[in-house]
Amino acid sequence: PDFVVDQIKALFNNLPNPSQYPKNINLFTQIMYVLRSPDLKIQDRAIKLILHLSTDEENQKYLMQTQLPTILIEIIKEKNEKIIKNVIWLMNNLTNEGVASYELNRENIAKSGAIPHLIPFLMSEDDTMVAQLLDLYTKLLCKTVYVEMFKQVNGTISLLELIREGTAEQRHYCIKVINIYGLDDESEGSFLIKGGAVPYLLKEATTSKVVEEAEEVMKTLKELAKISPLELARMGCIEKLVEILETNVENERLIIPIIDIMLEMSVTDTIKVMICEAGIMPLVKKLLIHHSIEAVDITLRLICKIVCNELYVEKFSQKGGMKIVINLVVTGKGNQKRNALRVIANNGLTIPEQKIFIRTQCIDTVLDILREKSDDV
Repeated sequence: PDFVVDQIKALFNNLPNPSQYPKNINLFTQIMYVLRSPDLKIQDRAIKLILHLSTDEENQKYLMQTQLPTILIEIIKEKNEKIIKNVIWLMNNLTNEGVASYELNRENIAKSGAIPHLIPFLMSEDDTMVAQLLDLYTKLLCKTVYVEMFKQVNGTISLLELIREGTAEQRHYCIKVINIYGLDDESEGSFLIKGGAVPYLLKEATTSKVVEEAEEVMKTLKELAKISPLELARMGCIEKLVEILETNVENERLIIPIIDIMLEMSVTDTIKVMICEAGIMPLVKKLLIHHSIEAVDITLRLICKIVCNELYVEKFSQKGGMKIVINLVVTGKGNQKRNALRVIANNGLTIPEQKIFIRTQCIDTVLDILREKSDDV
């Protein structure tokens, strides 16, 4: 009715603090009528009013008790991009972590059919809207059933296209979406590799100034490394990872995931040689000193795995690597002593190194481990 439209206009024009609106479900029900108006200007105004109201937590509860999710899907089906931009913004407001009952809101919006109906807008010319929509997908894919829904409407194809053609912000959100639904289904990972996503992911990892974003890329690369390590190696993944490691040798948040990827890739002698040849050996010594228990431990595990012939054993020894390893047999924490002994068992020791081994009381550690009852003694 005209009266309601006028009331909405008056409310919108005055725009008091959202929490000052009357807490009355009838107000929100009336706004829903206006939201269904065939007049796009009125509909747009109603969406903006709801956006304004949605910044108050109590209002959100009332809004979600109405038919809002259903009506928003009806609006999305009309494909008016100007209005849909505000719809996506509103859905993001209602599903942000920390919002009261945000999990329930995510469930209700995902259930309403938003996932398939919003897919076409990933190809919009409006870069900001696409980034907002990808952010929304990171929240709506909260259950396997919704992930499957996303895949069925070729969501992964859209993500690949945006990884290749989109802005840096869009790429970041694409990577987040991929990490949320994971690549347990190998066909999805193979599709991304064959579709050319890897060079863009590597570029993202090397150019990203934000550690959290680089970490997200590492998660995706690790999943892809499980699926096709040789393919990633051929695409220059190892060289890029060593390059990132060189410039971040003090940053453990990147060191650990990078070495983790290399461990995942070290499945053939060819790849192990590629890792050694890429320049990891000079860095290993730095990684074994002044780092956390976890970083040192994962580095020792990598050495065990990749130092697969005498040439690299010698290179490692010449850089003083074995002396550090011998020291870790005595001073190591957690699994470090065991992993240091594994490196020694794999690589052997030169005569001078054997003397250091005996002089530094490594034998005591060996005896302590022999007294344990575990299977790997």
